[in-house]
Amino acid sequence: MSILQDFWCTDELALHTFASLPAPDLRNCAQVSRSFNRIAVQSVLDQHKIWNAQRSAVLQLADNPNNLDGLSALLLSIHVKNLTNVNFDLMKVVSLASALKTFYKMQRLVDRMASLHTVYVNWPSDAYQKRPVSDKMLATACKCVEEFLDTVISKGCIELKFGYFNAFASKYKLKKNPAITAAEIPRAPAAERSSVWESARGYLPSRHTRAASDVLSPLSEEGNYCRKSSRFSISAPWMSLTPSPKLSQVTKLTTFCTYSTSVFRPPFSQWTFALLQASPVTSMTLSIQDIPDDGVESKLILDRLAEATPNVTTIRLNGARPGLMKDVVAWLGRFQRLQVLKIETECFPAGTDIDDLELEALARLPHISKLLSSSYFLCAYLASCRNVDGKSLPRTLKELSSKTSSGFTTQS
Repeated sequence: MSILQDFWCTDELALHTFASLPAPDLRNCAQVSRSFNRIAVQSVLDQHKIWNAQRSAVLQLADNPNNLDGLSALLLSIHVKNLTNVNFDLMKVVSLASALKTFYKMQRLVDRMASLHTVYVNWPSDAYQKRPVSDKMLATACKCVEEFLDTVISKGCIELKFGYFNAFASKYKLKKNPAITAAEIPRAPAAERSSVWESARGYLPSRHTRAASDVLSPLSEEGNYCRKSSRFSISAPWMSLTPSPKLSQVTKLTTFCTYSTSVFRPPFSQWTFALLQASPVTSMTLSIQDIPDDGVESKLILDRLAEATPNVTTIRLNGARPGLMKDVVAWLGRFQRLQVLKIETECFPAGTDIDDLELEALARLPHISKLLSSSYFLCAYLASCRNVDGKSLPRTLKELSSKTSSGFTTQS
C-alpha cells in the first residue's frame, strides 16, 4: 500500500479536517456518532500534544471556561473511561470565578472515570491573594475544591500531588496562645516544654465549637488559627474543607506529594490531615520552603504530619526553608519504619552548619536501606552512626548516594 493510500484509509484526513473547525462545530461533530466522537476529541487533544489521554494527560486549562481546551475535550469523550496519570494545570487561570468553574468541570471529568491512579493539581493562585475575596466567595471556593478532592479520592486515587494551593492559606494566622508560646521557651527544661506543648495542642477556642449540626467542628489544631477580621465585621467566620465521613472507607492513597505547605494550613489542613490519617500512605514527597517563619507553627505542622503518617517508608525532601533543617532532621527520626530517605542539596543552603544537626535521631532508625543527599551530610551521618551506642554502620544500609551541585551522583 502506498503512503497516499495509507493516508486515505486512516483517520488522518478526518483529524486534519476536524482540526480546522471552530469549537462549536467540533462540539456538534462529537455528538454525531461514536466514531466522530473519537476523532473530534482526539483532534482537540492533538493540539495540546495529548496522544493517549487514558495513559497520561497534561491539561493546560484555559481562563475562559467556554474555551475548548483539553479538559472540555475529555468531557465530550465517550471513550475515555480511565485515567492513569492526569495533571490539571491552572497556570493560565487567573480569575477566581474561572477557577471555580474549572474545578467543577474537573470534578465532572473525574466522576465519569471508572478509576484513577495519579492526579496532580497545580494551582498557583498567588494572583488571588492581592484581590479582596468575600466570605461568600471563600465558602464557595472551599466547597468547590472539597467536592473535587473528595471525588478524586472516591475513585481510588493512589498517588496525589499538590502544587502551590496557597489561594487562601494566608487568610489564616496562628494565634499567639500563651500556652503554646510557653512550650517554645528555650530556657525551660525539655520535659517541661514537652508537657506544656502537648497540653497546648488540645486548646480549642469556644467560638469555633459553635458549628452547625450538619458540619463537622474543626480539629483541635485548627482551633489555634483565626481569620483576620475586616472593618465590616467583628470576627471573620471559620471556613475549611470538611473531610467526608466516608474518607476512611474509600481511600487507597499510598503516595502523597506536595510542593507547598499551604495544604497543611487552614482552610485545607482539616481535609489534608484527615486524608493522611485514614490512608495507607507509605511514600511522601515534600517541599517545605514556604513553611511559615513562625517556629511554633512550623513545629505544629511537622508534629501533625508525623502523627498522621506513622507508617511512611519513603521520604523525599525537595526543599526546605533556611534554618529549618535542624528541626527537620530531628523530625525525621520519628518515622521508625523509614527505609528510603532522599534529601536534595537545595535543603542545605550556604551557611548551614551540619554539625548542629541532631543526626543521632537518624542514626537510630532501624530500617534505613537507602540514603541520598549531599556528600557532607552523608559524612556527618556516617560519623553519627558510629557514635550511637558504639555501633558501626547499620546492617540494613545498602546504598548511599551523594549528589553534587552539578547534578552528578555517585553511589557506594
